[in-house]
Amino acid sequence: MHGLVLSGGGRKGAFQVGVLDVLAARGARWEFLAGTSVGAINTSYLAAFPASATVEGVEGLKRLWGQLDTRGVWKHWLLGPASGIWKSSFFNASPLHRLLRRELNEGAVRNSGRQLRLGIVQYGTGEYFEATEKSTPLWQYVAASSSYPGGLNPVELPEGMCGDGGVVSATPLKGAIDAGCTKIDVVITDPLSAHPWRDQDSGNGTRVSALTIVMRSVALLMHTAMVADVRRAMQVNQDVAEGRDVHHRMIELAVYAPDRPLSSGPLGSLDFNPEETQRLIAYGREVAESRSHS
Repeated sequence: MHGLVLSGGGRKGAFQVGVLDVLAARGARWEFLAGTSVGAINTSYLAAFPASATVEGVEGLKRLWGQLDTRGVWKHWLLGPASGIWKSSFFNASPLHRLLRRELNEGAVRNSGRQLRLGIVQYGTGEYFEATEKSTPLWQYVAASSSYPGGLNPVELPEGMCGDGGVVSATPLKGAIDAGCTKIDVVITDPLSAHPWRDQDSGNGTRVSALTIVMRSVALLMHTAMVADVRRAMQVNQDVAEGRDVHHRMIELAVYAPDRPLSSGPLGSLDFNPEETQRLIAYGREVAESRSHS
């Protein structure tokens, strides 16, 4: 079975669309789809199309991203970001929730014949779980998975107050492996190696500040969560190939990752500038074309 796994990354999900555009054109027909955060949005939209209509599904994703801007994802609370002191997020995700209710065809997802897994964390218990194509109402599970921590408000589900599964598993590979996938395409939105940073990169006119250290720490934690499962799967493949691991099987793993950071920092991931979206899609195509020919 051929699987697709998409990481989180906010607006960097446009990079994933560019990669998918190339892979679909080359004949990829994923039967299993897994995603976290923005990856949950992209995979759930694609899951509404049967595997035989993957190209049409990606075309729909391109149209969806082409009409997206920041106002279509979040808005300020009445008293601005400072409301985050007593609300569950700095920004109000109601525009994104309306978009998901409008664009996500839950019946088509259930009837497409594709398996779907969406990474979510239950904040109260700290437990990670995965919604499926049978979870209902599906848009609420997608909204929970895509509720960027601190930035977008979490969602109250039957399981409790839930949010972005990326805080535990930003690239949900395990579900695809457990489902029996023998070939998996993985698209992450950070480089596999952490991007070097200098203390001069503070961006606020000083060499370093408490805020820049905190932001750098958050970026590193998010990067670690994103690449951990990928590196683990690559290591298992190597161990199996060299005879050191007899308990796992070899997975045909194709990883598509940018060579450079796609945003200036954690909050940059919530800036859905249409021009930048098109640049990210184009860059995703470039990376996929390079990887496909390597």
